[in-house]
Amino acid sequence: MKYITMKDIFSQLITKRRDLAKMISRVESDSEQDQDVAEDLVVAAFKKCQHTSLSIGRVIAVTGAPGAGKSTLINAYGMFLADQGFKVAVLAVDPSSLISSGAIMGDKTRMLDLARHPNAFIRPIPSGAGHLGGMSSKTEDIIIILKAAGYDYIFLETIGVGQNEVDGCLVADHVIMVVPPASGDDIQAVKRGNLEFSDLIIVNKFDGETQVLAQSTASDYQSSLGHAKKVVLVSSQNRIGFDVVHAILGNLPRSIADQRQLLKHRVEKMVLSEIMKIPEVSQMYDLVLQKEGPTRSKATLFINNLKKLLTKEPQI
Repeated sequence: MKYITMKDIFSQLITKRRDLAKMISRVESDSEQDQDVAEDLVVAAFKKCQHTSLSIGRVIAVTGAPGAGKSTLINAYGMFLADQGFKVAVLAVDPSSLISSGAIMGDKTRMLDLARHPNAFIRPIPSGAGHLGGMSSKTEDIIIILKAAGYDYIFLETIGVGQNEVDGCLVADHVIMVVPPASGDDIQAVKRGNLEFSDLIIVNKFDGETQVLAQSTASDYQSSLGHAKKVVLVSSQNRIGFDVVHAILGNLPRSIADQRQLLKHRVEKMVLSEIMKIPEVSQMYDLVLQKEGPTRSKATLFINNLKKLLTKEPQI
């Protein structure tokens, strides 16, 4: 990508999605050269966001079990917004392989209508090998870029309720949990923690043969949650319920990011990666790995040896 000045960079993003995609690729890249450019891009984007109206850049994390219809919902609701003139961006996180580090990136194929819309931008992103959580380590930076580019709604489709959703909650203004029509036993199986993180529960597939079951599911959820959470029936196929969802999200207060927790979370992710690059630490890790015993004991031994190594020099 030809490097352009920070003054002009974001004025071109809204109309040139290819340039936006290249910038995000720079942010995702691990090469030293790309990271130098990415650092400048993210800092410039952050400064622009500081002077931007809070009416734009609403970040909505969408979670739910596999098969709940997250991608289908985002495609339909995104079209609902884009047709009204809103700029819509989607970050679809796919789990990376622990072996090859690759990701299938299949969510975009379920958002073909939205992908073709001139007001929309969809970006599948890998979670990163070994990275637990609902988003990748680069997601926060990409969200800042998208906000600076003028997108009104930024959807973060997380990996799903099978993973720790704290990541998405830290960067999102609102969290939507999508659930399919289910029996009472299935509802009991839903993790309580995910419900506590969610601002809105959407029961999808309120159409056809599942309409009655969806209505029953919504009633069960609402009875269980009381007035603490809103439960909305939606049909992505027939675009039913989106006006209700839009009104609820519009009335919800924007979340204020807990910068202390966000920084702590990010530092924890980065420190382990960087510290393992130190030759003495890497050698110490290999020695501990050869020891006999459960991983719990090996981890304790490694941490104790690491503390001894780090305290040899004065702390800065």
